[in-house]
Amino acid sequence: HDTVEFLSEDGRHGSGFLFNDYDAGGLMWGIDEAMRYYCRGAEFRAPVVARVMAEARRKFNYDVTAQAYIKIYESMLARPLINHDNPSGM
Repeated sequence: HDTVEFLSEDGRHGSGFLFNDYDAGGLMWGIDEAMRYYCRGAEFRAPVVARVMAEARRKFNYDVTAQAYIKIYESMLARPLINHDNPSGM
């Protein structure tokens, strides 16, 4: 739920299939949604997959991830983790 957004019907938004009921019925619903998407054919799927992959490259890279962790640590410590005037600490 922290990295996947529900894939819209037209494929223009989202990246996957989420289910809220963590039981056999919820899992079956997720599988049914994925199969319904798959059955729409390669012409529909190819641009959707390309969009999802491009968005993932922008969202989930080392710089973005590192900055997110720094913010979490700074929040926990209630102070800056890095001295931005002297990032090397020297």
